[in-house]
Amino acid sequence: MLKKIVVEVPVSWFDNPVDGEKNRTFFANFLIQLSKFNVPLHLIKVPFGADRAARKPEKGALVFSYHSFGKEKNVWHLKEAPVTPLFGIDRYGYSGWAEITNLPRKRQEISAISDKHAEEVIEKYRRQFKEKRISKYPQPDEQDVELPAEYIFFPLQVSNDPVSQFSPFNMLDMLKRAAEAARRTGTTLLVKRHPFCPSVAVKRTLQQLTEDNPQVKVVNLNVHTLIEHAKAVMTVNSGVGIEALIDGAAVYAAGKSEWFAAANSIASLEDIDAIFSEAPRYMDSWQKKLIAFLLDSYWVSPSDYAAIERKIEQSIAQFDPDYGIDSALPYASEVFLPIVLDLQGRLEYESRRAKLAIFDFDGLNGSIERLDAIRAQQDAQIAQLRHESEQRIADLEELLQQKQREIGQKESELEQKENEIARVKAELEKHQVQLISLANDLSNSRMESEHLHSGLNHQR
Repeated sequence: MLKKIVVEVPVSWFDNPVDGEKNRTFFANFLIQLSKFNVPLHLIKVPFGADRAARKPEKGALVFSYHSFGKEKNVWHLKEAPVTPLFGIDRYGYSGWAEITNLPRKRQEISAISDKHAEEVIEKYRRQFKEKRISKYPQPDEQDVELPAEYIFFPLQVSNDPVSQFSPFNMLDMLKRAAEAARRTGTTLLVKRHPFCPSVAVKRTLQQLTEDNPQVKVVNLNVHTLIEHAKAVMTVNSGVGIEALIDGAAVYAAGKSEWFAAANSIASLEDIDAIFSEAPRYMDSWQKKLIAFLLDSYWVSPSDYAAIERKIEQSIAQFDPDYGIDSALPYASEVFLPIVLDLQGRLEYESRRAKLAIFDFDGLNGSIERLDAIRAQQDAQIAQLRHESEQRIADLEELLQQKQREIGQKESELEQKENEIARVKAELEKHQVQLISLANDLSNSRMESEHLHSGLNHQR
């Protein structure tokens, strides 16, 4: 017998400026619909980070847990869906833990959807995106920015997000592989960082890639603008992926999620190369039906009271009255579960800090290795330049010595010439004295001759 319903209430989320309004709306309507079943309601506050906490219901209790996952009987999981404003009321959880990712029996239900209905459902949300430009997180105002003629869009995720475990690849490895493919093919890679990403490694890697690779650009535009003009969208398992599928883009994903089967799978890093070099692959008929099923049946709108009520009826129909912990305490859920949630919240906080530290260490370690390689290359270049400089200096010193020897030889030759000139000059001066003496003698002789000649004339 169902004795009570325990609901984890995300009080901390209610005041969140990003998604507080939709959480308040959903929970108000969810509690209203629960009250129709005349089962006592017990509300428990749930802290951030209690995703992994084990929910062990007491016998006779049905638990609705917020932002969590697990396969415990009589426990259902509530969380906002990746498409605003929808919410999930799921048997196992969200993203890669969600029921739809693990139960192939849903395939028959999905296949029963008509192609026309699938197109209509997707078009409804596509118009909403186009008109309101909304996404799960607030988007920057539209800017008149000229985008490349052809580009691949890669929206990044928070590096320590629990859902990243569903990807076999490190996000930075995917980013680096995509950057190399962009360089090789000449196709631009536009990267948008997650608005709440605290990773130093992501920041540093993006700086390096944009400095070294002209084909990599970091942008902060509305995701729908980036999706609409992209050749393709690649992601780990970000909610932007399903938004891109709704917008009609070719989407490639590496991590399991509710919508993963509607995207092209990135099963190896080599698959990233094909995104840049091959023609884009869009959803087929069944994949469109999957997206329509998620939007129209699997998730619920906060204002769709009938859909919320059907989900509650489904959870009650699957309720096992014989399962759970027998307790003498009448309020075991209210006593012990808050303690477990609080402890798990603190543990998850430290766990995420540790994951971020490891992620950043691994990412920066690659940067350090890269810097070491650059430094080694620069050291080799400096050594080569030093060797060339020393050789040049030695050549110049030898040339200087040769010139000095030549100058010394020229000075010696000049000195010899000067001595020769001095000797010649002295001889010229000596000859000049002799010439002067001869001239004087000649002049005296001429005067004596004239005098003698004059005396002879006189005697005649």
